[in-house]
Amino acid sequence: MLKLTNIQNDKLDNLTNIWNTMEYNKRWLNMKISLNQLEEEKEQLRNEMVQKTNLLVFQQYTRREIILIYGIEENKEDKDDGEKVFFKLADELQIDLEDNEIQRVHRLGQ
Repeated sequence: MLKLTNIQNDKLDNLTNIWNTMEYNKRWLNMKISLNQLEEEKEQLRNEMVQKTNLLVFQQYTRREIILIYGIEENKEDKDDGEKVFFKLADELQIDLEDNEIQRVHRLGQ
């Protein structure tokens, strides 16, 4: 009888160890899945951040050389030539500019 109880206790211990190992493996697998999800989310956020940063840098460089000038009267002879008006203004302000320093000039209208 004592021998039977020892065998049962051994089997119970083995089953308990197997159960504990399975629980440990289950927790390990759940943590690994969570870690993978966090890694994917981190990568998505990183990609979004890179895209937004690139957009901001692009906007910075496309806008860094823009000059808006207000209050210049429009006359008939200069109406369609914004560059001519800009260079007249530069001359009046005694700003030394070369033609190749200005890429585009647009009039915004009234």
